[in-house]
Amino acid sequence: MSTETPEVDTENRISLVEHLDGISKNSSAKDIRAAVRAAMADGWDLDAVKAQLHAQGLTEKLIGVALGKNKRKTGPAGDTSERFSQSAPGLSNGYAFSTDGAVEVLREQDDGTVVAYPVCSHMRALYHVSDMNGLGWATDVAVRDRRGHDHPVRISNGMLQTDPRAVVQKLSEAGLRTFVPPRVVAGAISDAAVPLARFSAASGWQMRGAVFALPGRIIGKMPDGEVLVADVGDRCRAGMEGTLEKWMSEVAAPCDGNPIPMVAVGTMLAGPAIEFLGGHAEVNTMIHIIGPSTGGKTTSLRAGGSVWGAGLPTSAPTSFLHPWRTTANASENLLAAHNHVGIAFDELKSFDRKAASSFAYDFANGRAKARMTADGMLRPEVVWELFALSSGERTLADLADEGQARHRQVQDAGVDVRVINIGAADIFRELHGAPDAKSFSEQLADASTRSYGHAGPAFVAWLAEHGDEARERLRLLHLAWGQVSAAKLPAGAAAQAGRVASRLGSIAICAALAADVVGVPWSAGAGDDALNASLSDGGAKAGPAARAMLWAFSEILAAWITEYGATSSTEESALLRDLIGFFHMSPGRFQSSTYGGAGVDKDHATSIPDRLGWAVRDGNEVLLNVDCLPSALRQKLGWSDTQVRRAIRAIAAKGLLVRSKHSELTFRRRGDGGMANVYRINAAFFESNP
Repeated sequence: MSTETPEVDTENRISLVEHLDGISKNSSAKDIRAAVRAAMADGWDLDAVKAQLHAQGLTEKLIGVALGKNKRKTGPAGDTSERFSQSAPGLSNGYAFSTDGAVEVLREQDDGTVVAYPVCSHMRALYHVSDMNGLGWATDVAVRDRRGHDHPVRISNGMLQTDPRAVVQKLSEAGLRTFVPPRVVAGAISDAAVPLARFSAASGWQMRGAVFALPGRIIGKMPDGEVLVADVGDRCRAGMEGTLEKWMSEVAAPCDGNPIPMVAVGTMLAGPAIEFLGGHAEVNTMIHIIGPSTGGKTTSLRAGGSVWGAGLPTSAPTSFLHPWRTTANASENLLAAHNHVGIAFDELKSFDRKAASSFAYDFANGRAKARMTADGMLRPEVVWELFALSSGERTLADLADEGQARHRQVQDAGVDVRVINIGAADIFRELHGAPDAKSFSEQLADASTRSYGHAGPAFVAWLAEHGDEARERLRLLHLAWGQVSAAKLPAGAAAQAGRVASRLGSIAICAALAADVVGVPWSAGAGDDALNASLSDGGAKAGPAARAMLWAFSEILAAWITEYGATSSTEESALLRDLIGFFHMSPGRFQSSTYGGAGVDKDHATSIPDRLGWAVRDGNEVLLNVDCLPSALRQKLGWSDTQVRRAIRAIAAKGLLVRSKHSELTFRRRGDGGMANVYRINAAFFESNP
């Protein structure tokens, strides 16, 4: 019998009406069944038949009762016990599959025979699942649609027990067709003998490092025979194509000798080792590559992304890379979905400016804000530990500084530690036979779309079997990196430079271990005597690939030092002296204000034209703070945004900056016509000698 719906032309439509002619709400079940069978034998789909019956005045209940009596005998009394005690795979006791895969319910008759009644089209339970804490129980079901495709559906236990109609509605939306009342359909899966499972909204290591969850794949073994389901949807688009060998030769090998592509690959390889870092861990760090649109930034990200998935442009739905514009909404779930895996963002210019001002802190925090369920209970905590890549033509801090059109908020120095900016000049030093950098970039980008998704899981599989060895090798690599980075930092380096070196080091040592274990074909930096000496002195086990990886990260650290400076320089001191002089030379341009608590200081007299800020005093006219308008520093002192950030951060480092929030450098106070963002600087600063 065909289940395909014929072309609905005039002739077929008349044919269906003729089949059902005379059927009404007063017809017997026998007559209805006969008419339906005749129509389906002629090629009509059951849904089309039911729709026509509805048009002729029959109710859903009447149709269901009539079709439900379309029973078939399945055996004599002798096999009744066996049929009822042994359920079909994925169904509750008392249900079975017909020869065409539809679900039937079994009923024992008075004469001892077992009769099967049609229930619905094909579905089966897969798991009875809970969250990682043993709560939130549900049943995962596979529903087969008309095209023969199976779709996963999760039905909560509460819905199964109390609202069968809602169960059927949810299953029907995935393609299920039902022929009996909803409670009978729900009963087919509610007590199915299927494995127990736990679901996690995060990828990565679960159950204390026993298993590693990826979308559609689990590496390792769950205790007690349970199953782990990574419930990350399409937020983490990990996948496989080609072979590991092809990826090695066509993606990894061309990166050798090019520090930025090497670091991109290494950053994406490093994530699974976070679980084994122990006390050395500084996680949730992002490497942001800055440069012109055609400089090779995106190609480097695509090569890095190929460690786990397709290195396609972000416009492709299967690309492992994510565009920044999608990050503002549900960023917490997106980060959790890449836990211990790593994430790559492209096209920073598309990111929302207001969201940029808080993303770096949310990213580094490693956990979502606590939220309540509808019944007042705390939702399960959403957490993440990962390393990230990003690219853009400007920094995240610069974008955040434009988050407000009228009063800009400058980001704290912590942003440049958590999000490490790397200039993209001269990305492709070694072209490996390509005629020019453009051709090389195109070849590398294309290779990232053909072979991908093998290196990351290969490293995970090794870690699952060699946890103790991994911890010891990471400990020794950490000691070696300390010597490598110390050699790069100039004398008198600022604390921020040390923090950047430390955060880069956490990524570098994990990436070095991964490169050795997976067998990445790299040898760059083999002649770096200082690097080799550091590894030898610490006794670290490091093959050519690990040495090359540490060399690449040390090159990146050196580039950061050159670009952003690592000491409290004479330029910084000059900026601070200019700010002090600016206040003392123009005291009348700062309106007097009496301190009255955050945001409610009382201004004296009328507003001063072309005001530069406020001088906040106590009741005895003693100067407490100076509130500088950001626009005044840029316009009157001629400072760039970078100079503003540098000066304000230096004041904050001295403990002389008053903030409204720890995550911001600005202070909110009342100004003309509303609230204003200012830099509230303690009066002691203006009496100091930087």
